[in-house]
Amino acid sequence: MEAVLAADKRVLKDPAPILEALALNELYVEGAVRAWVRLADYIAVRSMIVLEIQKLSIGPGGPRY
Repeated sequence: MEAVLAADKRVLKDPAPILEALALNELYVEGAVRAWVRLADYIAVRSMIVLEIQKLSIGPGGPRY
């Protein structure tokens, strides 16, 4: 996720993005991604972050049911 944020020109470098683990248990990990962007880019960057997290959570080969 850090590489995705660093590569996106809409994400401001200062202050740097923050990735936090908020909760961890045997069923899931709850986390937060905090990245500074211009107001005009907020919705697009938020959507990109959600989609990238979904890709990371599914992993290669798609969902496993």
